Amino acid sequence: MSHQPKPFYRTARKAYFVQIGKQQIKLVAGIECPATEKLAWAEFHKLMAERVVNLNQPQISAPKTDAGLSAAAVFDKYLDWCQRNRSARTYEWTRKHLQSFCEHLKTAATLTPADLRPFHVVEWLEGKTTWGANQKRGAIIAVQRPFSWATKLGYIDRNPVAGVEKPKAERREEFITPEQFIALIANYKEGNPFRDLLIFLWETGCRPHEARILQPRHYNATLTRFDIPPAEATGKRRWRIIRLTDSAQEIAERRMKGCNANVFENEDGRPWTAD
Repeated sequence: MSHQPKPFYRTARKAYFVQIGKQQIKLVAGIECPATEKLAWAEFHKLMAERVVNLNQPQISAPKTDAGLSAAAVFDKYLDWCQRNRSARTYEWTRKHLQSFCEHLKTAATLTPADLRPFHVVEWLEGKTTWGANQKRGAIIAVQRPFSWATKLGYIDRNPVAGVEKPKAERREEFITPEQFIALIANYKEGNPFRDLLIFLWETGCRPHEARILQPRHYNATLTRFDIPPAEATGKRRWRIIRLTDSAQEIAERRMKGCNANVFENEDGRPWTAD
């Protein structure tokens, strides 16, 4: 008996899809709940009805370029690849930017890459009045990468937004003073998870991302430090060594006694996120 397609939910993509042949088609985005599932079934029946109509009409061979892909379909393919081949942090960073761009575009599900123009990206960023130059630069890169990737693999002929000019990256020259830091941690009581994280960062000078991913297995008690292997470190090339002051060591050893997985967890016992 042949497989009958029906809607299913993909947790990682937070959307309902249907598998038709080798193609996965997004039906509706949203959290998994009866209301969203009902919408997904409605879109599914609409899609299947359209396919029946198309089968009864003369078939016109589709052009090889673009392979009939919409801009959103290119993003979906790239995110699938990104999820398999890049870190969870990179995947989530990319997904958030692409989702924001699609929400601005509104026609990403039907607009082909050939019809996409650089001004679509420029107008999207013009609405982000709170974003600085570095964040806008990263957003442009996030939108350009899927099309560059799709061009290399032959899904499309060219990257339609390759010419979007990126703002120059700005160095951050501002530093928090000891007085400002004391005023900052005064907002949190002794033993507060966020206070411990802030003090650890201040004492060690490590990157926030490094502190967030620390686990007891990284702790080198003999040398009083944390050792992060290249596969887990920023850049993926070298070991990252976090040497501890007495204060940082006290915080780390205290946090490790009650942690679930990560050394630094919030009040709910979950790892801190980038936000």
